[in-house]
Amino acid sequence: MFYESVWGAADAVLFLQGRPHFHSPSGARAPFNSGAPICLVAYGLANVAALERSGLGVVLPILRRTAA
Repeated sequence: MFYESVWGAADAVLFLQGRPHFHSPSGARAPFNSGAPICLVAYGLANVAALERSGLGVVLPILRRTAA
């Protein structure tokens, strides 16, 4: 699904630096992190620009080849 929905349709992917931590409703930090890398996906050039300005990690543009 990721391949079709992201690599096949998105304009860029931002890979977050580090791993987010969960917090309880009281605000206390959980003793574990998300356990897996997290990315944000941009559809449209305005959203790509927003990811680039965010400073949250590395933004990789998705380049598509056209049929020759």
